[in-house]
Amino acid sequence: WDPPVAPSPNLPTAEAIALYPSLCLFEATAVSVGRGTPTPFEVIGHPGNGVGSFAFTPEPVPGAAPSPKHEGLVCTGTNLREAGRLALEGNDGFSLDWLEWMHEQWVNEGRGAEAFFTSPGFFDKLAGTSRIREALSGGGGLEGVWPEVMRDLEAFDARRKPYLLYPMQRNSP
Repeated sequence: WDPPVAPSPNLPTAEAIALYPSLCLFEATAVSVGRGTPTPFEVIGHPGNGVGSFAFTPEPVPGAAPSPKHEGLVCTGTNLREAGRLALEGNDGFSLDWLEWMHEQWVNEGRGAEAFFTSPGFFDKLAGTSRIREALSGGGGLEGVWPEVMRDLEAFDARRKPYLLYPMQRNSP
């Protein structure tokens, strides 16, 4: 979807909009999503990151990012614009892979696993569960988390069904 007017100053492109669901979880971590750059929600990185070949420096942007995370500091990480383009083509969608990868890099650099999450409560609200944060902080991966989250979503769908005014129509693959 490429709207004629950006839905937010921090979602200026179709690629940023496509990546937003996967990258918004970084808002509650030590990782910048590029607010304060020309490519918000198309890049990820943090100061001192030893992995990644892309560098960006967040600076204040009136009306969009008056005080961006890591303002004035060089952040090293990854440019995800191509991943956004692929998401627009329907080849990729929501992913926790970048979150897991950045957390792993953070821990491998000798930083505490818990310190990655700068606002644990906010992260849990964004994710809709504490399971993702707890799995990463506990040193595990996310392989077993997704099936648990999907079971919870299915249970919620069943509980809410009697209250729906209009029947849900699911598109078949």
